[in-house]
Amino acid sequence: MTGDTGAVGSGLAAQISQFQQGAQRFVDSATAGGFGISDNAGKAMLAAVHSVLDGLDAARESFERIKQDTMLGTSPDAQVIIAFNREVAAGDNSARSSLLALRDSLTQIEAGITEAMRQYRNTDDDNAAGITRADQ
Repeated sequence: MTGDTGAVGSGLAAQISQFQQGAQRFVDSATAGGFGISDNAGKAMLAAVHSVLDGLDAARESFERIKQDTMLGTSPDAQVIIAFNREVAAGDNSARSSLLALRDSLTQIEAGITEAMRQYRNTDDDNAAGITRADQ
């Protein structure tokens, strides 16, 4: 044990927070035209993002089942375990809330990839138009 007495999932929540910040920087840079992504690369990246989103959606369904009270009885020990399971599954700082935040970030990244693909096409079109004008 590390001696951490923080909330359940707090380490995961911190990592998700860092991921969210990185996702926002990615989207901001793409929106500002900081980079472009070719259609082929963008499609491959989007396929990977969609695959992860599908997995997160499947996990979310599992968490909906897990957050139901465990049938352990009414003893004080059982009540503690039931409350712990509920907190792990669906509390404010739970794995579920972290996965939902991750899903939101991936949706942002998806929008950033789409924007970067648009930027790439615009740059490519502008370059092609410049070459055409130079040939005339």
